[in-house]
Amino acid sequence: MDAKTAKIEALFDLFDLDGNGNVSFLELIQIVESAKGHMTESSQRWLAKLEAQVKAARETHHRCRGSMKNMRFLGGIINFEQDGEPTMDPSAFEHFIRQVTDNESDAEFDLFVTLCQKARTDAFEITHGTKLKKIIWDIFQLLDRNRSGTIDLSELEELIEAEQRNDKKVLLKWRHQLAQRNRSGDIDSPTSMTLPMFQLCMSEFTDNNIERAEAVKSVVAARFEAKVARYLEDMKVASIMEEILVDLKRERPADVLEGIHRTVNRLQRKGLFPRRAYRSASFSRESSPQ
Repeated sequence: MDAKTAKIEALFDLFDLDGNGNVSFLELIQIVESAKGHMTESSQRWLAKLEAQVKAARETHHRCRGSMKNMRFLGGIINFEQDGEPTMDPSAFEHFIRQVTDNESDAEFDLFVTLCQKARTDAFEITHGTKLKKIIWDIFQLLDRNRSGTIDLSELEELIEAEQRNDKKVLLKWRHQLAQRNRSGDIDSPTSMTLPMFQLCMSEFTDNNIERAEAVKSVVAARFEAKVARYLEDMKVASIMEEILVDLKRERPADVLEGIHRTVNRLQRKGLFPRRAYRSASFSRESSPQ
């Protein structure tokens, strides 16, 4: 093993903030955001490359989410867990870092490693620095469904809807602020909440009370698990119905097919059926042989 490979392996352990053997999107994003606090002329170049790779990975995630368990990406494997969370294994991470630091000298690569070490220290502090920060980080990961590294207005709404027991005035205040920023169109005003902003919001909402924060986490987690269960059940039903439609089309009962098609369209308009299920289910009496 050459020296650069050994250093990349050490970086992998640093980027794996949760210590679970994989680097998730949100861990990667937090490292990149923390690196912005240590800007130099060299780091600006690396950060631009890191952000470009993160953007490409996020777009890949959005295209493939829900359609495959894992996929090749940057020479390794990005795993898509049941909830659609993409994670990089060591092989993918190594290729990722080599792309970012391509054509860099050994001295420049060492500077890159130093930047990552500083960024990791900052990222670990904000995500795991105290028990309360760790709980809020867990809530943040549950809410950030599009893996943008921020909590947008719709994701904050999920928390507001999930939370039933506590006074929601604090959350409603933050929602109002986000809504105003979205309406203003001011590019200098953030329209979503970074992790530090979310930390402030949740600290205020829970009065820095660990037990209250744990209760909020439990509520959000239960709501999310229920949504995943419903989604998987919907997909199972959808798969069965797709097979039924194929069989019906083969037998050419045009009148039955038209009735199913009308029902599907009605359910889709009401938002009661998965959109994917009937993408190809465009049947009509004219197109079905008699």
